[in-house]
Amino acid sequence: MTDFRFLHVADIHLDSPLEGLARYDEAPVKRFREAPRAALVALIDRAIELSVDFLLIAGDLYDGSWDESRTGLFLVGQLARLRDAGIPVIAIRGNHDAENRMTNHVRFPDNVTLLSSERPETYELSSLGVAIHGRSFAQRDVRTNLVLDYPPGRSDRFDIGLLHTALEGREGHESYAPCSIDDLLRCEYDYWALGHIHRRAIVRESPPIVFPGNLQGRHARETGPKGAYVVTVERGRPRLEFEAFDAVRWERIEVPIDGLESLDALVERFRERADESIRQAEGRPLAARIELTGAGPLHRIWGGDPRRGADELRAAALMTGHEAIWLEKIVARTSPAPRSTGAVRHDVDAPSPVDELDRVLAELLGSDDELRRFIAGFDDLRAKLPRELTVDEAGRAWDAPERWRELLGEALPLLHERIGGGETTR
Repeated sequence: MTDFRFLHVADIHLDSPLEGLARYDEAPVKRFREAPRAALVALIDRAIELSVDFLLIAGDLYDGSWDESRTGLFLVGQLARLRDAGIPVIAIRGNHDAENRMTNHVRFPDNVTLLSSERPETYELSSLGVAIHGRSFAQRDVRTNLVLDYPPGRSDRFDIGLLHTALEGREGHESYAPCSIDDLLRCEYDYWALGHIHRRAIVRESPPIVFPGNLQGRHARETGPKGAYVVTVERGRPRLEFEAFDAVRWERIEVPIDGLESLDALVERFRERADESIRQAEGRPLAARIELTGAGPLHRIWGGDPRRGADELRAAALMTGHEAIWLEKIVARTSPAPRSTGAVRHDVDAPSPVDELDRVLAELLGSDDELRRFIAGFDDLRAKLPRELTVDEAGRAWDAPERWRELLGEALPLLHERIGGGETTR
């Protein structure tokens, strides 16, 4: 067996729409719409630069059947660049580009092998001593354990399993092609190249069982660097290096309000946090969801006029540089400064309606059980809504506690403004 190098990528979702781009005039819409293509170009550039021996794609090349032939033609053009460089591509279909979902087809270059959906298929690179085993999805909703039919590995070669799966389940993802880690280990392969889960994870180090995550983040829940793994195999031992290829980046920036007493102070703290995130993005445009947390006087200031506060933060973002950072959303999860327990209470210190609202919501948000009982009160409404309105942009179910925490956190400043009548505005 000779030494070799390959790239493992999954969930490219070419030309998939990115969420939340049209909410504000300052959103860099064009850059974000073109991001999935730009990420793919960066991946192909790197494969050619490294002269990798092959490229593995673990499902979901597309986000479903495309309306315009330009999507397919763009992909063919990029894969042809790999053909010209002598780099083979071995791929499987996932739930989004399953065989029965793709009404449009293009002929791939002859360096591309799309493994069968009827049964596990093996592709051999005999000059490298490598065998790649995989099976495509015939339809989107695959609930059977595909791994049970994969052939066993052999000691005289390097065996790679290519699979689109949720394993034993991951939050926010449908449980397609479910299987256990033990199921994978029974095949005795040297590397498992998985797809479907958009959060990068090395599930097991030896043998490596790897989700590279998606190539380009598509909404505010898919944060941080996105890309693929470069795998170098020397003397039969794989070494993994993650490389980011995303063209734009989504991020969550937490800005604590503790100790702040004015919007000017909040803006300054935001700038500090934003500067660090921009630095880590390494020149990529950044779409950030700002989460205000903590307790203090600024809770009332923000609640009294949340629109003014949001405008201040957005203006600060625009002043950081052209398209350096765009605020996708601002969520307030703050609370008032705690009262001194030693103070003598008088009538003037009696809890206000806003105080009582904060107390009730704090109790509600602090307990999953209380929150689920609260959510159950909306079951009649849920039954009347179409399914697409009961699942959010990240695939979280209607009754996911974290989803409701976000919704209530967004609503709280507006309730403060209505109840307080604007009296706390500064």
